[in-house]
Amino acid sequence: MKLDSALHEVFCDVHLERMSLRSYRSNGLLDERTFHVCETPSCARRFAPSLGYVDMVKGQIDPTERAFRDCEKSSIHRKLSKAIVRVQDGEPVWECIRCLTKGSDVRGKVFQLA
Repeated sequence: MKLDSALHEVFCDVHLERMSLRSYRSNGLLDERTFHVCETPSCARRFAPSLGYVDMVKGQIDPTERAFRDCEKSSIHRKLSKAIVRVQDGEPVWECIRCLTKGSDVRGKVFQLA
C-alpha cells in the first residue's frame, strides 16, 4: 500500500490542502506505518488506504473521527478507503488510490494489471 499512496497526491478531508507523506514507528519498534499528513498547524489529520482519514493524537489513532469511503469499483479494493485526490471547482474528488495506480485497469469488479 505504501507505494500506491506515494504515487498520488492526497488532500486533507478537513482543509482540502495537499498532505505530505511521512513514516512513523510505534514505540521505537520495527512496526512502521506510512501516512499522508496534513501540514496545517494543529491539524491531527492523517490518511492511509487501510484506515481512511483519522486523527492522530499523542501518537495514537483516534477512531472517533474516522472518515472511510469504500472503493466500489473493485471487490479486491473493497477494504481500502478512497482519498481526496484533487479539488475541482472547490469540491473534493474522492478516488481509490489503488484504482488510480499507473498500469492498472479496473473493469467492473475485476482488477487487471496492464
